[in-house]
Amino acid sequence: MDPTERQVTELQSAERRIVGELRRRQRERPLQPELRIDVLLRAVRDRADRRPAGHRGRQPVRLGDRELIALLGDMAARGVVRREGRRVQLAAERALDPELARRVDRFLADLAAFGASPPRVEQVARRAGVPPPILAQLRGSGRLVVLAPGIEYPSAALLPLRREIERMAAAAPLSVARVRDALHTSRRHAAALIADRNRDRDNRPVE
Repeated sequence: MDPTERQVTELQSAERRIVGELRRRQRERPLQPELRIDVLLRAVRDRADRRPAGHRGRQPVRLGDRELIALLGDMAARGVVRREGRRVQLAAERALDPELARRVDRFLADLAAFGASPPRVEQVARRAGVPPPILAQLRGSGRLVVLAPGIEYPSAALLPLRREIERMAAAAPLSVARVRDALHTSRRHAAALIADRNRDRDNRPVE
């Protein structure tokens, strides 16, 4: 095999391994299918090292990081992957499984329907058919926001509540009783919403 043929073979092998790692990520984390490029390259190399002796995939990845990054650029140009900054994912597998996506949408809508007083998310998720690993990914992606133990809101439903809390704070000092009565919620939920506002204010940069 001449050097050109060898390089083509190595590029094809590396592309198969990259696609394999991204597919594995898609299966395991369907809501967060992207990987940092450095993590992806390390996984591609480590996977080959863990193959049994004699396995076809045991062959080491001989391409350097610069060549692999150039390969990712070529794969993005061909529409195989989608790259955003330092992260990459399979372009053809960006969406959730349609049935799971419908369940997630139903779960978030059902939870939002409780307004300022959502119950524990596990109950609502179970009825919608959303498994616990997907709940963890919803939290990690920011679509589900934890304010306190047992108190979580869909991000889209929390935004108007935060705006209302700010409007109330501008008019008069906040209190648990005042927020509870205005939002028709429990003292516990009201306290969590006030604490959320205070955390947000504490984390704002000093001008």
